Amino acid sequence: MAEVNESAEILRGLVEDPKALYAAHIALEDELVMMRDSRMWLGMPANGLVIRERDGSESDIIRIGTREAVRRALVAIADFLERDNDNNSKNA
Repeated sequence: MAEVNESAEILRGLVEDPKALYAAHIALEDELVMMRDSRMWLGMPANGLVIRERDGSESDIIRIGTREAVRRALVAIADFLERDNDNNSKNA
C-alpha cells in the first residue's frame, strides 16, 4: 500500500511541474499534427482528441482515444524526467 501512496504522491507532484506538463503537451500536440497531416487516426474510439485542420477549420475526426492519449502523455513525462535527470547528472 505504501508503494501505491508513493506513486500517487509522485503523480500529484507532476501535475504541479510545468516543465513535465509542457513536455506531455508538446508530445501530444506533435503527434496530433503528424496524424492530421498524414490523414491518420487510431481506430474508432468513442471519445478522444481532435485537432483543427491546417486551415483552422474544425474537424470531427478523433485522432487518438483518451486512453491512448493518457498513455502517451505519461510516456512523454517519463522521457522528460529521464532527460532532465541525465542533464542534471552531467552538470553535477
